[in-house]
Amino acid sequence: MSGEKIETDARDAALRYWQAAFDTRLLSLPTAPSFPSEEALDISHDSEVAAIQAVLSEVQVHRQCQRRTWREQRNARLSATRYLPPELLGHIFMHLADISRETSQAHRLSSRWIHVSHVCRHWRAIALNTSALWSEISTSMPRPCWDTFLARSRSSLLTVRSKWRSAGHLRRGDVLAIFHRIRHLDIKVHRNTINDFDVAFEQLAPHLRTMKIEGPEHDDNWDPVLDEFIAHRAPSLQKLYLGLIPFPWGVHLTNLISLELSTLDTEYHPEDMSIRTFEHVLDTLRAAHNLETLILDGDNHFEPPPQQLPVPTISSHLRRVSLTGSTSRVGLLLAAIKANTTLNTELISDELHDATEQEVDPEDVEDDWTDSAFASRVLHNHLTSRGSGGPAEFTAFHLVFKGACIALQLGFEVVLSPQLYSAKDTQREQQPAVSIRLSLHGPHRHAATSIRAKTLKLARGIPHAQLECIRHLTLSALCWKEDDVTAFFSRTSLVETLTVDSLVDTFVRDAASLLVHLLCTATVTPDEASSTSGQPRFLPALKSVHIIGISFQTPVQCNGQGVTLDAAITSGLTMRKRSGQRGLIFKFERCRDLPSSTIDIWTGDKWRIESLTDRK
Repeated sequence: MSGEKIETDARDAALRYWQAAFDTRLLSLPTAPSFPSEEALDISHDSEVAAIQAVLSEVQVHRQCQRRTWREQRNARLSATRYLPPELLGHIFMHLADISRETSQAHRLSSRWIHVSHVCRHWRAIALNTSALWSEISTSMPRPCWDTFLARSRSSLLTVRSKWRSAGHLRRGDVLAIFHRIRHLDIKVHRNTINDFDVAFEQLAPHLRTMKIEGPEHDDNWDPVLDEFIAHRAPSLQKLYLGLIPFPWGVHLTNLISLELSTLDTEYHPEDMSIRTFEHVLDTLRAAHNLETLILDGDNHFEPPPQQLPVPTISSHLRRVSLTGSTSRVGLLLAAIKANTTLNTELISDELHDATEQEVDPEDVEDDWTDSAFASRVLHNHLTSRGSGGPAEFTAFHLVFKGACIALQLGFEVVLSPQLYSAKDTQREQQPAVSIRLSLHGPHRHAATSIRAKTLKLARGIPHAQLECIRHLTLSALCWKEDDVTAFFSRTSLVETLTVDSLVDTFVRDAASLLVHLLCTATVTPDEASSTSGQPRFLPALKSVHIIGISFQTPVQCNGQGVTLDAAITSGLTMRKRSGQRGLIFKFERCRDLPSSTIDIWTGDKWRIESLTDRK
């Protein structure tokens, strides 16, 4: 109830009461004839006025008394919260410390949050009594600071950061002495100091949750003590990162949530890899029932298996998988992973090639031994675990040639621009998706034959059941022939949105040709009827078209005739209108050379142009 309403109701109630009391009092007062004189009449009424004023004074006194009572009760309610409780302030301080640590450099400790403990004695007392505030330490600290933090942390579990080589012998001993208290370990070791950790790895670390160790470059030797530690002496380990340090595949880590490994992309040497085979890898991943994140960067993680693809059997709670390396090595893991409803996977591969080779022949579509062919088989192997009892089929398909690489992505998210995001982008929420990025060897980047072969092979890795569920297409110049377009897109009849971007200036004409094939091809041939007759051969459910970076005066072939792109689109739109299609939305971005007369024709036919930029 508003204050104005309360005031009005109170005034009306008081007026009714006092008016009724006054009317009753008037009835008991003597009338004029009963007074012997005018003076007697005035005295009588002055007495009434005095009585009323006395009542007014009592009302004022009553108001002051009630106001004091109300304020006392309010203050009594607020007295317990005039200061934030120490427990709440402690949590706020911890939040400030977390923000400070997130912005600090690796292996260094940020202490900017300590300023809050200097605000007043009350805050300082709370900060000193919040032991978790002092639980993150770095070997780069001066001795007095190190001792102070350890003392104030009391029995709290510790986070330790260190560049081990510069820590010094005494400080390394300090770390080893508190190793049993460490919850998070972030350390960079050197080949001359890595053996110092053997003493620590022989201890039991019951509280260790996160361990990040970056090893020395050019040193992939196995450390059996570390193997034993990971497998048997860190029962609470949930997050593990090993940089340039081999992982003991074959161990069972049922509590592991995140596993991130990196190696150098060097030539494979069997003696360096001990007996870590692909079967050991699968054994570890099958046992990691709680694993959510798997990131492998580099090739030398395990002994290369035979080229036969594994059956998808890894079915943990994986949410994110990022694999960087050759498709014939790390790509096998994608083939072995069974899809689930939350999984976002990414395979990033640089095309293998002989650097000494002077000339490189264009890739052939029928060559099954190339990286793109193997990536296609890996993709098909993984996607077959979707649908028919598995997760729902994807609805958005992106296939683009970006100059230096080819990117394929299947997901549920409609990306307006073909500049696909990376699964390593941690700033955005990860959606279920499968992505493959294949970086091309230099000569292939300019050969239309190679681009056609590689993109076509990747596309063939998509099962027919998946193609039939696609509703959103994002494409670039694929350099496909008409038969390629027909074979692939004849199964995409549910597509509602189409985005075509040239991306590479030298292949604008190929992008325009692909657009014309999909938008303008009819089910009849020019010999049977005009180009504007018949039904759309591709994408009959199309509702929206987004064209980016293509000149409308680009020469193309439309139904056997050489025309400009705008003329071909006009012909295709006429065909679609006659077939009964209505309401198609066009969005043009960085598209040039579109005549106003063409716009008038399109808008006159009720096709909607949502935005038009850079038109000349």
